[in-house]
Amino acid sequence: MQKLAGYLKSRHIYAFSRFNMLWVCPPLVINREELKYGLDVIEEGLALVDEALGVVGAAAD
Repeated sequence: MQKLAGYLKSRHIYAFSRFNMLWVCPPLVINREELKYGLDVIEEGLALVDEALGVVGAAAD
């Protein structure tokens, strides 16, 4: 979780993580492009974690 949170922070997505949970609280004034960027970064981060853990085929779901 620390690696995921670090990755998100490096991409300017500030999230709170604890144990196996991730909280993302976007600002109330956000447009579609910003939301899409944030969700894409989260997905990239999760894919990196899957790869590091050796999870195969997780992106196919």
